[in-house]
Amino acid sequence: MTESNKFFKNITSNYFIYGAKLFIGIYSLPVCLNLYGTELYGLYLICFGLSSAMAAFDFGSSRSVFRYTVEYNSDRNKTKFSEAINTAFSFNFYASLIITICLVVVGQFSATIFNLSDNVAAVSKLMFFIGAINAFITTLDAVPQNIITANKLFHKRNLYQAILVLLNFGVIIAAQVYELSIQLFAVLTTAITALVFLTDTFIVFQYKLIKDIKIRLLSFKKLLHSPFSGYSLQVFLHSVVSFMAIQADRLIIGAVLDPSAVTIYTIITKPYIVLRGITAITFPVLQPSLTKLFIDDIKINYARFSAKIVRIGLFLMINITLLVALFYDDILLLWLGTAEYYQYLIWGVLSLVTLSITMLYQPYFRTLLHSNKIISLLKFSMFSVTGNVLISILLTHYLGFQGVLIGTFIQILSELVFSYFLIGKIINPFKLAILKPGYLVSCILIICLGILGFYFLNGISINLFQTILIFSMVTSVLGLATYLLIKKESIKSELNNVNTQNSIITE
Repeated sequence: MTESNKFFKNITSNYFIYGAKLFIGIYSLPVCLNLYGTELYGLYLICFGLSSAMAAFDFGSSRSVFRYTVEYNSDRNKTKFSEAINTAFSFNFYASLIITICLVVVGQFSATIFNLSDNVAAVSKLMFFIGAINAFITTLDAVPQNIITANKLFHKRNLYQAILVLLNFGVIIAAQVYELSIQLFAVLTTAITALVFLTDTFIVFQYKLIKDIKIRLLSFKKLLHSPFSGYSLQVFLHSVVSFMAIQADRLIIGAVLDPSAVTIYTIITKPYIVLRGITAITFPVLQPSLTKLFIDDIKINYARFSAKIVRIGLFLMINITLLVALFYDDILLLWLGTAEYYQYLIWGVLSLVTLSITMLYQPYFRTLLHSNKIISLLKFSMFSVTGNVLISILLTHYLGFQGVLIGTFIQILSELVFSYFLIGKIINPFKLAILKPGYLVSCILIICLGILGFYFLNGISINLFQTILIFSMVTSVLGLATYLLIKKESIKSELNNVNTQNSIITE
């Protein structure tokens, strides 16, 4: 099977699973709001949001596993890989324990930290305890999941994920029909997380991805003297910084305001969360190819391939942002049956503008994270993220949850500038050739038409059928434009060239 066919098979199955999860998320939100209320459900979002986000504090084990597995697939140095994987596994296990303890401690003071009412405070400690268990399992899963990712076995993994997604949907239905308590709902969610970990571990051994590699837990002393610990700790420090930039949004809102504000933030930024999730499942499929091309001495190959990804990603995100700006009020009304969130819609659009900007530098930023340039990113992020957090806290106090969106927007702009500065020192900026004149004209034209469409739709009164018809027409036009761009960029042939180029270099 060609590299392009593998890519499209993997990415299609990723999108299918994500689409199923998205459907469940959209379905479950109004169900949980009606069942538990904004404050109690907001507490659940904080607990399990932190549970997932804290997995980033794995002492750099996840990215280390990915990087050294990719390298092992190229150099087949079993001795190096064995030591690297055991270093990463040990960091991962110790991190899992520390994260669990931290969440339990937060739970002990949760009533004060998050301004909880007496009724919600009564269950907060137990909720954080369940969330801590979920975090422990999620963090452990980083090792087998990244081994699978580095070996591009996304489709194989997604076959098992489909069953687990159905189980997750069953939990939502059970909660709706039998009015499950929030505690039982959290326990069942954690049980599914455990099944994810078990299936990932099974795949690793089924396909013998660590054949003849003896996994063992290293002591702290051996970890500190491992030649692979330096990269892991650098990744860990960057993860700590990144957490405060992105994953701490709900924590800041919950602490400065209250859990109800977290619920509103989650609703308004749903398109942002959905699309960020799509990028999160797309780039891992591309990353092995990007990493291989980056370590190649012929950097022009990497520059060409990454530029194509930037152009397609940015164009697609601009189109989606315009769709949301035009129809999000109608979608919210159909979804939640209320217009009470209309006043916040502009902030949802701003979050998508922020995400569109990230498309300009994501291939470079992610590749640099998986290289020895991570220390430069770390130093910069410590500065930019500190500014983000301070701005977010200050503005959230005066403006509401909108403050975290403004803080993130400012940080993204700074990351854009620094990423191009750093990649420009490695690759001649002129060789990047990202935004070509014809491409820029197409983007500007679509944005102008979108703005005109916004004023047109807000100036007329149309019924539901007409809205659906216009939405379908606009989506079709934007979808066709995106398809033509993807075809023009010849991504399929580019993917097929990746392995050929690397095999030539190896020879």
